[in-house]
Amino acid sequence: MPCRPFRPFLAALLLTLATGCGGGGGAGGAGAMIDTHTTGDDPRDVVFGDFDGDGNQDVAVAPYKGDSSNNEVVSLLLSDGIGGLGARIAVPPTNPGLVLLGSISLAVGRLNGDAIDDLVVVYNDNDSYAVVLGNATPASMTASAPVALAAGGFPRAAVIASLNPATDPLADLAIANSRTDQVVIHAGNGDGTFAAAPLATLDLGANTSPWDLAAGDLNGDTFADLAVVVLQPNGGGTETLHRVRGFLNDGSGAFSPAAGEDGAATVQADADIALADLNGDGRADAVRTLAGTDQVAVFLAGQNGELTSHTTYAVGTGPSGVAIADATGDGHFDIVTANAADATLSILPGDGIGGFGAGETVSIPAAPGAVAAGDLDGTPGADLAAVHPATDALTVVRR
Repeated sequence: MPCRPFRPFLAALLLTLATGCGGGGGAGGAGAMIDTHTTGDDPRDVVFGDFDGDGNQDVAVAPYKGDSSNNEVVSLLLSDGIGGLGARIAVPPTNPGLVLLGSISLAVGRLNGDAIDDLVVVYNDNDSYAVVLGNATPASMTASAPVALAAGGFPRAAVIASLNPATDPLADLAIANSRTDQVVIHAGNGDGTFAAAPLATLDLGANTSPWDLAAGDLNGDTFADLAVVVLQPNGGGTETLHRVRGFLNDGSGAFSPAAGEDGAATVQADADIALADLNGDGRADAVRTLAGTDQVAVFLAGQNGELTSHTTYAVGTGPSGVAIADATGDGHFDIVTANAADATLSILPGDGIGGFGAGETVSIPAAPGAVAAGDLDGTPGADLAAVHPATDALTVVRR
């Protein structure tokens, strides 16, 4: 799961580059300005959020192994509000002597009642997560002590959303555990911590290996539902993308499977998913990557939240991450993919009624992993950020 994409629905629920540390500006697509920035070792995920409370969106990156002393949980790059990012701030753990490996996923939300965005960092090799609370003084930020998850769960992805709004409006945490075949939901306490006992556990079935998940209102009832990509081992040493499943929330944090599910199988090492209302009907729709066929699949949610059929669109080679945002500035959601095999971003313009046009290709300096979308300069058209695991870098594309 290399990606934790920007999720417009979450932004709405929870709220919701001129200077670089290395590299300069350049054109990689029509009207695109590109900058590169140094991150921690082997970055795997990237998100936007206002982590210092100044009203500007910043960028946070999860280094997979941390720096050479394992003391960097998050690489934080602060925005100047006009498109520039400052030098990387290495956010350390509270207990620097503890080796934490596998920072695979970031989730962003407001966890402790202030007006500053916070982060949850998921460690798949350590079966745990840590919380990084935003702070008006970013240099003083640290990650919490790790919170243990189910042993051997190998968590792959996390989202933050209000998942039991009938009880309280607090932000909760959902984590996909790939080896226990579950999505586990922990209720937020409102102080930057989560309840140890699960609010709900979604058992997906043996060998389903949930790989990514997203939150959005699939059936239009205003509650945050979940969409999960599950993989099913085929016994041959590879994995098959088995289906996308929707789970509907009754408002109390209890979830039931949406009617029907995508049954199309595509050979795939992994797959990412993002949700947003792509056709203006008040229901969140899903987009997932299909790296084996160099495509994305678009699922327009049915009246009851079902994700049973999809339309595919061509993107670059080996899509490794996906985001949904208005990248073209026309008021419609577009699809953005990070394409690892040809070092590009693909931008598919949306028509506002669920269809997408031929993609624009933006060349970037190295093979990307995760991609996210946000606003660094206040101009129309989302800004994009993609991490490069092999070069310990981040590329920002402003349009």
